[in-house]
Amino acid sequence: MAKTLYSYKARNNKGDEVNSSMEADSIADLLSKVKAQNLTLIKYAVAKSTDAPKKTELTGSVKMKDVLPFTHHLKTLYSAGVPLISGLEDLKGETSNPYFAQVLDNVCMSLKNGSSLSDALAAYPKVFPKIYIALIRVGEATGNLDTALDSLIRFIERREDTKGRLISAMIYPVTLSFAVFCLILVLLLYLLPKIVQVYQDAGVLLPFPTRVIQAASNFLINNALILIVLAILGVIFLIYARTNAGLRLLTDKWLLDLPLFGTLIIKDNASAFCSTLASLQKSGVDVSDSLVYCEEVLSNHYLKKKIQQVSKAIQEGERFSVAMKATEVFPSLVVTMVKVGDESGKLDESLQKVCMFYDQEIPNSIKRFLQITENLIIFGAGGIVLFIIMGTLMPIYDLLKIVGKK
Repeated sequence: MAKTLYSYKARNNKGDEVNSSMEADSIADLLSKVKAQNLTLIKYAVAKSTDAPKKTELTGSVKMKDVLPFTHHLKTLYSAGVPLISGLEDLKGETSNPYFAQVLDNVCMSLKNGSSLSDALAAYPKVFPKIYIALIRVGEATGNLDTALDSLIRFIERREDTKGRLISAMIYPVTLSFAVFCLILVLLLYLLPKIVQVYQDAGVLLPFPTRVIQAASNFLINNALILIVLAILGVIFLIYARTNAGLRLLTDKWLLDLPLFGTLIIKDNASAFCSTLASLQKSGVDVSDSLVYCEEVLSNHYLKKKIQQVSKAIQEGERFSVAMKATEVFPSLVVTMVKVGDESGKLDESLQKVCMFYDQEIPNSIKRFLQITENLIIFGAGGIVLFIIMGTLMPIYDLLKIVGKK
């Protein structure tokens, strides 16, 4: 079988990134050759394959909720003794995602041309993440592909469950905040100006709270265009900040420092880290290589940077637990259990215990975060609305006296 040309990004011992390309028989061969150059592989992609089948180009995307049932079905078929190619051909007809169906069709063609399952899936890094490929590759090498698929199923289910909880937790506070914001705008831009005009026409002297609210209302009305432009520029800056590496690092560090929300982010990323590392360790992947895959599942770039520092320290001979503690960002529970696993040689079991803890802790943390956030929104918004209403109604007594005199 002809070699495949891979383009890759790696990191040297100084922490500098290296972009290059290399021919290799497989991803494992590429990883071996990159390590031989004292580099740590960060990401890779198939640049060209002399024996690769012609692939039909189709744009689209695949979410993990599509990959999960696929993995379930693949495990069931493989355990039943169904050949991979036959199983994949059956599965591609079951998916409702046309892009995913085309991906599976191309994977089948690659298998028919002699590729391994892991190499065939690796050609689609946007569909199958690095950890997915790594566990499949280990399963192929050890002959325990069904065990690898089981690990993947548990990993994806845990991540999708946590992700769903986080999204659900944010829906109500965001909706409530938006509703209150709209209410305040209606009061300030529509109702208040009309009522204040009645007071002024009657010659009522406006009290201080009413004048403050009137000033706020006038400011919004007179500078509406400027405020809209600033809001649009703010959104553009936020998008740019999430795409610029330096700003993304700063904003992600700032997010970790936020009360409540920052702690929730750390717990979620720590859970993802431990779950990924436990699966890889159980499958026999060494710690140094595992950390490269762990970076991919972290949503916070500042934490990714810390894991890169841990990886570099391990390559320089530092113990894993010592390197983790030096980051000063991961929860003490994670650091302690890494130390226990590091010393006992049962790192995967220690990390699984951490995952079990976070499976219960994260839902509780989300619930506490939601309760506190709701109370802050309700009391904060209630205070603002109450101030507006009081400022609007206070001049009524003076208005009634003027009307009574007439």
